[in-house]
Amino acid sequence: MPPATARLVDEESIKPDSSSLLPVCASPSKSNPDYYYHWTHDAGVTLLEVSTRFNTTSDATEIATYKQKLSDYATFSRGIQAISSASGIRTAKSNMDGSAYTGSWCNPQRNGAATRALSLISFAHKLISEGSNVATYYDGQCPTSSVVMADLEYVANNWNADKNGCDI
Repeated sequence: MPPATARLVDEESIKPDSSSLLPVCASPSKSNPDYYYHWTHDAGVTLLEVSTRFNTTSDATEIATYKQKLSDYATFSRGIQAISSASGIRTAKSNMDGSAYTGSWCNPQRNGAATRALSLISFAHKLISEGSNVATYYDGQCPTSSVVMADLEYVANNWNADKNGCDI
């Protein structure tokens, strides 16, 4: 694993404050440049690593820690999906409290929904193998109230949308 990813997974970048939500802080810098935001794509990549660790560890303490992080991340992400903003589910970044970022930024960035879905699908597969109900993460309904289904629907409907997006 790249050192930067290891740092993000193990340090205060995940859930940097005492909230019950799980934003992922791309950088603690709040000025010059201000990058103190939850970036949808970066969070998805980071939590995919957390999900990989959840799926491969046999340590009970680690399993509980990673499971809680992924569950909190899913809840935080569903909240972001539901906020009213100009870019909605396709937004590149959100404020660390889960509110809409309303400043100027290049949107849409359509890759965030896909990376978020990958991280949570990986998590859900493990839960299913343990006999857990994953309806919170994927309910198969349209319209949906689940985070993964919302992302999959967005990706399926917008994968080849306008060429004015800012995907990385």
